Amino acid sequence: MVSTATLEKRGYDVPFFGETQPQGGIYFTESAIRTGDGWSASLYVARYPREPQEFWMNHFMKDKDVIVTMDVGTQNSEKILELLNKGMREQKDRYREENDESAKDDASDKYHELKELSNAIRRDGEVLKMVMSRIFVQAYTQNELEKRIMEIRKRLENDEFGCTCLLMEQKEEWQSLFTDYDTQKFMPNRRVGKEVPSEAFGAGFPFNYVSLDDERGQYLGTSSSGGNILFDPYHLDNLYRNFYNTVILGQTGFGKSTLLKKIMMDIAAKGYYIRGFDKSGEFTDLIKLLGGTIIKLDGSEGRINVLEILATIIDEDTGEIDEAGCFSQHLSKTAVWYQILKPTAQDDELDEFELLVWSLYEKWGFVDEDNGVINKVTGLAPNRYPILSDLIALIESEQRKENTADRAKRLEKITLTIRKLCRVHKRIFDGHSTIPDVTSQQIVFFNIDGLSSMDKKIVDAQMFNAINLFWGALLRNGKKQKELYESGQIDFDFVLRNALIIDECHNIIKPQNPRMIEYISDIQREGRKIYLGVFMATQSLRALVPENASPEILDKLKEVFEFTQYKFYLHFDSNVLPLLKEVSGEQLTESEIARIGKYKMGDTLLSISGGENYEFHVDASKEERKLFKGGGRDDEANQKEVA
Repeated sequence: MVSTATLEKRGYDVPFFGETQPQGGIYFTESAIRTGDGWSASLYVARYPREPQEFWMNHFMKDKDVIVTMDVGTQNSEKILELLNKGMREQKDRYREENDESAKDDASDKYHELKELSNAIRRDGEVLKMVMSRIFVQAYTQNELEKRIMEIRKRLENDEFGCTCLLMEQKEEWQSLFTDYDTQKFMPNRRVGKEVPSEAFGAGFPFNYVSLDDERGQYLGTSSSGGNILFDPYHLDNLYRNFYNTVILGQTGFGKSTLLKKIMMDIAAKGYYIRGFDKSGEFTDLIKLLGGTIIKLDGSEGRINVLEILATIIDEDTGEIDEAGCFSQHLSKTAVWYQILKPTAQDDELDEFELLVWSLYEKWGFVDEDNGVINKVTGLAPNRYPILSDLIALIESEQRKENTADRAKRLEKITLTIRKLCRVHKRIFDGHSTIPDVTSQQIVFFNIDGLSSMDKKIVDAQMFNAINLFWGALLRNGKKQKELYESGQIDFDFVLRNALIIDECHNIIKPQNPRMIEYISDIQREGRKIYLGVFMATQSLRALVPENASPEILDKLKEVFEFTQYKFYLHFDSNVLPLLKEVSGEQLTESEIARIGKYKMGDTLLSISGGENYEFHVDASKEERKLFKGGGRDDEANQKEVA
């Protein structure tokens, strides 16, 4: 035995040997290798397909938790030609002597194969590669090892490969991990490779994985060909990825919410600002883990004053809040809010309402005598703004004046609508804003579960208020980040971007609420300027594209879809696939749509507008599935399944 001192004197790194050697020792049985931490065995690939397809090496290199080695040598051309000539003579003699027609055909086929290869070597310089491929399979127990070996062998046999566990040669097989092809020829078992033409060898390239490798990407899963999907919704390439909006579509229970939450976790880890809506409370645990804030939108935890003027417009020349623009846009939005509250309102009633709101602000000193806006109308203390009761008082004073019959009727309608709102839903609408100041909070979600039992018009009006509030907060952050980046104070990679997350978005974006559709579309369109991505998820494709909607509404809904850069498609039933084909246009092929109908839980197709499509399986760890708490069963047998 050579001493440690002798080995070190010869230049060997003895401590490295100790760290990398099999821990607990190693023992070779007739068909396996046993180490201190489990069992393993070598599967020797003894047969390759006669007519291999492109990327044929993928067939035995794609199994998980295996080590695949391929040792390659080059055969001497003159020796190969001698063997080929001998083989051709044997096949010719066999053809003459055989009486069975199928045997004669087989001999003829093999003769022509050998002749073709011989001609390629002599005329085209074809070189034969000698290939030895091994698949080292590991498991904790011998039974588990034998089961895995059987599964791999069966799969490879279906692909016309033959592999075997070489009896009494496992020691030499293990040593092959550390020796080259020429050395292995002189080992006790004297293995030599199988002849593979160099052209076929090159065509077998195994690393043809479809993958997505965004620079700041998050690992989402593995593509159908084994490549990693590293996805960053905020990646820009100046080619076709130019904005950040995302939609996740799929039937309930197939991983839609899990995927959305995975993306949200990555966004939060990067310090990005997140605002969102949680309909059922299923985001609660995740939000709390990330240190976020959850506020009920039913008025029990605060009120949003619809008459509070928010900062929603930035002067592109100065980068400052455009006070006049914010005021003008706020007046228009109050009219939109009123129309959401009362969809039957005619244009003259809406115009009257907007004028009344303008008069109210004039009374409160927001507008000077020349009809201009005072210097500051945004960011004031909540009690500096009027409330709906003040608006009712103003309308009542207008009613006491001499009015035309038409105006009197309009004032009566508006008074009735607002007074009813203030009496029935005073806690939600009538009063100064009492929502906690969460402007500096990174993550804020509104829980809208408490609104579900209310009239749809009330829900829609309150959701419009909430999105307005979110838009103002995200705008301020985007403005700040834009100033820091454009002044050179931070690199583009360190810009703290914005996200608006809307799960179950069909509850907000719906034909019955065209104004909200327009508003979401505007946010999608303008969001790029402030590094904002809108992330939506829904299981109801028909709700987004209803059959009985008017052409005008359909066009608005399609705009929302078109302004989405990234579309994730999970499983849909076969009866929805024709609609999916109509909605996706030319982004999805017929074969891709057909496969979506067969997707299992966690399978998805990512379609990047103007770019590529990526089919992959979303990887969710056991811890993630427990945290996300999806509606599906937690399948312990498959660690990649998502709930």
